[in-house]
Amino acid sequence: MAQINLENILSLIERFSSAGRTGSGGVRRLGLTTEEFDAQKILIDEIRQMGIEIGCDQFANIIATIPGKTPEAAGIAIICHLDTVVDGGHYDGALSAAAGLEILRIFLQDKLPLERNLHLVCFACGHSVRFGSGALGSRLWRGHIGDQELNRLHDAFGISAADALNEHRERLLAYGLKPINKKPQFTHVLEVHPEQGTTLESLDSPAGIVAQVAGVIRHKLTIHGHALHAGTTPMLFRHDALVGAAEIIIAVEQEVKSCSSAGWPVATVGRIHNFPNATNVISDRTELYLDIRDFVEGRRDMASERILSRCREIAGQRALPLDIELVALGQPVVCTENIANKMQEMALARGWDAPSLVSGAWHDSVVFAGWSKKAIIYIRTPGGEGLSIKEFCPPEDIEKGCQLLLDATEMLCGEILSGEISNKETSCPESSSGESSSGEAG
Repeated sequence: MAQINLENILSLIERFSSAGRTGSGGVRRLGLTTEEFDAQKILIDEIRQMGIEIGCDQFANIIATIPGKTPEAAGIAIICHLDTVVDGGHYDGALSAAAGLEILRIFLQDKLPLERNLHLVCFACGHSVRFGSGALGSRLWRGHIGDQELNRLHDAFGISAADALNEHRERLLAYGLKPINKKPQFTHVLEVHPEQGTTLESLDSPAGIVAQVAGVIRHKLTIHGHALHAGTTPMLFRHDALVGAAEIIIAVEQEVKSCSSAGWPVATVGRIHNFPNATNVISDRTELYLDIRDFVEGRRDMASERILSRCREIAGQRALPLDIELVALGQPVVCTENIANKMQEMALARGWDAPSLVSGAWHDSVVFAGWSKKAIIYIRTPGGEGLSIKEFCPPEDIEKGCQLLLDATEMLCGEILSGEISNKETSCPESSSGESSSGEAG
């Protein structure tokens, strides 16, 4: 079987890290920014050097394709994203991009059998940092969100996701990418990602296969106060939105701990906007973003109701009007069992064990639940570091995980077609909420 070149992958990861590198040694490539584009240009240049067809769709997703013997059949997609959090690590997103490029190179160099198309897709704006909602490119692809949602989402500077996406697509077109209007279909969606947890480390395993992904529910809480002078307003006459928000944040932790079983569900308030955010002014309005996750949908929803009820109680006691808006809803997802089993057999054949894992993190591949078979390979991250400059994957673990991705891709691309869905434009079923996946890559 074909062999991964580890040095190629490590070199590509390092090159991606040069785009948006911060003074601390991390990377900052927020979604739909010039920094994300700088990393995407590296990807585009590599693909062009291989002579592979490449373009972008209306949602600024980059699509590279090696045609198979039956180009009208649904293909195999290795997927990635190249945006990061504010001061992120070098591996999130970039690892799958580098692995995908290396696999494309090997398929061309070794002339591996291709019964169907092989795609590398780089989705736009995987993280929710900039707009409060992630996996934008993949969810737009699937029809989970549309123009209304893009116009509703704004960053800290008031720029809408719709305007940012249009500008980003123009950057890609100006760089010479051709527009792709016909969306390809995939039988399988594959990606490799840092685990950003400690399970693999505890099992002393270099990599594992995700079997199940937790469902996510996110709310935006807006607490309304009354902006008054901090020096002239007695404590008894204050309606301070930020103080109310602080009590709510503590209550979130208390409530989720009181209803947790075996560590689940989990709840986080990880984003705060305070207005006017001035030292000498009592807070007029504070926005919190509440994220709740669990593998059991009913237990997650019960925790959500309990937490929101407590938030309303705190706001009422402080006479602070409270607005609650559902911003994202993603159901728990079970990954495709047969491909996971085959990948575990492949790992054993190469002399190591790839255990089944559960994941609390969402990735772009999860958005394709019900549309394509999917597999996520996690690479060990010592100390569980993730989404920070401390994020690290040992090179020997990267080699094993990426080799497993290559082995799986080679197997799937070499399978003789037998009545599978055709590679034509099809309508995507909408969820009842209009957003079946909340999405935050990484």
